[in-house]
Amino acid sequence: MEEPVIDKKQDITQIVEQALIEILKNRPDLLQEIRGKYAWENLATKDDIKLLINLIDKRFEAVDKRFEAVDKRFEAVDKRFEDLIHYIDKRFEDLIHYIDKRFAQVDKRLSLIQWVMTGVIGTVFIGILAIVVKLFTH
Repeated sequence: MEEPVIDKKQDITQIVEQALIEILKNRPDLLQEIRGKYAWENLATKDDIKLLINLIDKRFEAVDKRFEAVDKRFEAVDKRFEDLIHYIDKRFEDLIHYIDKRFAQVDKRLSLIQWVMTGVIGTVFIGILAIVVKLFTH
């Protein structure tokens, strides 16, 4: 077998091509073995890969659109929760204001009752004291 002469200026691709040509000249059946073993018909071409990349890009764009739609829905839900929290806070403020007002009214009524009771008790006490003094002085 004659070895090919390799010029030092040749690039690696030419060297590999020459080596493959020499091998296939000596063993033509090798190409069929390789083709059968590695199923070349199932391999993709550059165009197939480009097409696949385009399809994947389109799918990712569709997924991105879905995520954007979901993000918008979450933003709407967040807005509703913020509105609900604001509404609840307002209702509690109104309730606290109402309770404070009612307690003030109850305090006012109790103060009046206390004043009346003090007056009644004082009057009764003075009356009893007057009766006791009258009983012991006569």
